[in-house]
Amino acid sequence: MFENGIQIYDTDGVSVENLSVRNFSLNGVYWNSSLGFRGSYLTVYNNGDYGVYAFDSTDGIFNNIYASGHPDSGIYIGQCFPCNSLIYDSVIEGNALGYSGTNAGGHLYIYNNIWYDNMSGIVPNTLDSELNPPGRETTIIGNLVLDNNNYDAPTNRFGLVAKGNGIVVPGRVGDIIQKNLVINHDKYGIVASPMLDANLYFSQNVKIIDNVVLDSGYTDLALAGPWGPGNCFENNVYQTSTPPLLEQLHNCSGIDSNFILSRFPLQGDSSGLMLLAGFFADAQNQEVDKNRYKEYPWPSEQINMSFENISEPSPAIDIFYIPDLENIDVPYHLLKNNTLEENFGSKKEIIMSGVPISSPSIWQLLFQLYGYLMPFVLYAAWTALALSDLNSKEMSNSKKYIWLGIVFLVPFFGVLAYHLIGPSSVTKSMKIAAIGGGLISYILILILTAVISGLV
Repeated sequence: MFENGIQIYDTDGVSVENLSVRNFSLNGVYWNSSLGFRGSYLTVYNNGDYGVYAFDSTDGIFNNIYASGHPDSGIYIGQCFPCNSLIYDSVIEGNALGYSGTNAGGHLYIYNNIWYDNMSGIVPNTLDSELNPPGRETTIIGNLVLDNNNYDAPTNRFGLVAKGNGIVVPGRVGDIIQKNLVINHDKYGIVASPMLDANLYFSQNVKIIDNVVLDSGYTDLALAGPWGPGNCFENNVYQTSTPPLLEQLHNCSGIDSNFILSRFPLQGDSSGLMLLAGFFADAQNQEVDKNRYKEYPWPSEQINMSFENISEPSPAIDIFYIPDLENIDVPYHLLKNNTLEENFGSKKEIIMSGVPISSPSIWQLLFQLYGYLMPFVLYAAWTALALSDLNSKEMSNSKKYIWLGIVFLVPFFGVLAYHLIGPSSVTKSMKIAAIGGGLISYILILILTAVISGLV
């Protein structure tokens, strides 16, 4: 199978060290169904899919990897739980995604790496195309994630969807994003979002803490909806968030308390799924040059591995350990420039109702207007109908005020309660048309959006 440079199938404990792999049509170095793997001091570049790739493999280490010029990700670990794996001391640049990890997690630690000049930085994800969704329990700590806005990198369509983002955790459960330095991204610095594949997956119990996130084009921190419970943000250094007051309403101290309301999603940007659908639709309509990786610039010479005894084998057996997370700090030392401001330069964008104002695509505009604003239109219509009915109804003022309070103070559900179980005298046919017809129309729009965007 000439598609892979080096391939290890159903074989345990294989180490690949101190070499370069380039110009293969699929992957540079590929482990499949291995217990114990190690890739150290590998220079992988200009391969047609992934750089280093561990699939259905556990108990491994990737360290001192240089990966560039891949239309998927420079490093990939997927379909494992618990993965019991480490990625550290690596430089990943010029790929569609720096890191991708589908349905992977459980003692998976990504730390002390540089993710620079990719189309998107770190993107652990959840998909139905691999077993054991959702992806969960990955720790991303102490990484430099810088300027991942390289739209000239080789890419597939998923790279086009994620472009311009620092760290994206779509449909993930229990990930920890901590002490990372995330600078200069055209869209979001760090965003927790849903993921729609054959199934819809919500981000849940994701902790985003102690990061420095600056100079993002959309916002530095974002919680995109629909979202699940338990996501929290705390002690981050940032300038903007979507929605506002993100840390105040989703504080990790509150999540960890016994206060039951803190476990519920209190606030998020419900336009997130529509924005994601717009990105997918845009990607479906763009041409992707599958051979661009062949022409991507070669890297400079990399550092060689030093050996005490090069003839002594070093199998990848019992090599996993839990790193000392307490002694990992925000990695200012990885910056080439001395100050943060020297690395600033993202394209700032104003977002209104989930739509980028200066340059929305037609799909983003349509999906946001229908998918995001239509629920508010329906709510306004149902509320107007209820107010008109209350105004014409003969009942005591006290009862009217009670129902007015329910309609106004309990969004959506209050007005539905008035029409469906309350004193509404609106005709049955009008209720069916206004409520049932409105909900069916919205569901049809969501289905049409998913089909057009290629999400399903």
